[in-house]
Amino acid sequence: MDIYPIILLICFIGIFIGAIVSFFVPEELKPLKKYFILTQKIIIALILIAIVYFTQLNFIYTIILFIIIGFLLSFENYTKYLYFASPIALYISQSNQQFMLIESFLIFFWSFIIAPIHVEKYEKNEKFKKSKIKMKKELFYNNIWFLIIGLLIWLVFYFTV
Repeated sequence: MDIYPIILLICFIGIFIGAIVSFFVPEELKPLKKYFILTQKIIIALILIAIVYFTQLNFIYTIILFIIIGFLLSFENYTKYLYFASPIALYISQSNQQFMLIESFLIFFWSFIIAPIHVEKYEKNEKFKKSKIKMKKELFYNNIWFLIIGLLIWLVFYFTV
């Protein structure tokens, strides 16, 4: 049985677990925002290190990978693009059980860390101040691409290989 879709869904649910925790402690979001952003950058670096280590990329591919990541980091909303690309790293990790465990944990934790940043941003918006349900829907719609991209990758490779 292929466990990739299950792990993908668990990683995606991390956003909602992080959002629920954020709703219980909204006063802590603003002072901790810089630590969430720092933790997010550390997680991105750890994901890259795990990819390079476990896939044993040669020097050229490693440089290309870091150039692509550097290009994505140049965008203002870089975490969104990197988060949507993370199912690729998760799919690549299927070849090694340790690699899959590390990648899935890092992506789940990253999802958990992304949520407070989004919730804090939404709480500033007047449209979401009164309705937590609207905020959850917006969080879902803004991050559903993670799940869609991951499932498309899985479907393409599952039925062609």
